[in-house]
Amino acid sequence: MGSLDAAILALASTRWGLVTRRELLAIGVTPRQIDGRTAAGVLVAVLRGVYRAAAWPPSPEQAAAALSLAVGPHGALSHRSAAWLWGLATGPPPRPELTVAGGRRPGRPGVLVHRTRELPPVDVVGRPDGITLTSPGRTLFDLAGVVPFADLVDTWEQAVVQHLVDQRRLRAVLDRLGARGRPGTAAVRRLLAASPLVGGPAPDSRLELRFERLLVDAGLPRPVRQYPLRVGGRTIRLDLAYPQARLDLEVDGRRFHVGEAFQRDRERDRLVAAAAWLPVRFTALDIDEQPARAVATVTALLATRTRSLAG
Repeated sequence: MGSLDAAILALASTRWGLVTRRELLAIGVTPRQIDGRTAAGVLVAVLRGVYRAAAWPPSPEQAAAALSLAVGPHGALSHRSAAWLWGLATGPPPRPELTVAGGRRPGRPGVLVHRTRELPPVDVVGRPDGITLTSPGRTLFDLAGVVPFADLVDTWEQAVVQHLVDQRRLRAVLDRLGARGRPGTAAVRRLLAASPLVGGPAPDSRLELRFERLLVDAGLPRPVRQYPLRVGGRTIRLDLAYPQARLDLEVDGRRFHVGEAFQRDRERDRLVAAAAWLPVRFTALDIDEQPARAVATVTALLATRTRSLAG
């Protein structure tokens, strides 16, 4: 392999095997050499001005990066494409979605293009791998105009649990972009008015949120999320707590902790108990498959603990 080909691969290796024509010219590759390497199959033309090093296999992420590189600074992957790239969807949408600013018409076959009057830097995130996408807050606002409200709630909850966005940042997007009749405005306002995730700390998992909803829907008081308990010179965050009853409800996912994690959980529970709190653990099986039993357990413990501490 010659030094020029090595330079091309080094450049492409940082972005899913992609390189632009402008970058090739900048490192000394001539137009004739580009054409020659394309004809020889060393480079594969992906989009206009964007090439893939043949050694790199195609992938959805590569296709997203190629679209970003082809559009340049005037557009960003958005809506369902951005949701997928932020880890808020299980896979890419059937058609990539792109938002472009102004009157530009990229004319990309197979791409769903959304046009906006402006796409300010605050709404755009450029990744080191060449992918440019809308920020989590802008992504949620855009989604609000194209997906059912239940799907918007689902995505919002995932984004909050993953600490990608919070009430303040989403409200800032709404204040900046919201307008009467603009798609997404009414849905985001409704979301911020009704979601239990507005105000207070975010839960560590959606399982915690489901358990909280289960308890409230059963008529129990809303527990305090991520309650800070100072014990032995350190602060422990309790998943869901009823401070008046000193009841700590810990939510364990479907993967049971073993080994060191198991020991850490038990040490943590001992510290909570030493502070005169009662730690009780609930699993996904308890919450999702035996909800009535889980509610009955919390109801009984809450009543017993409240009477005991009051006396």
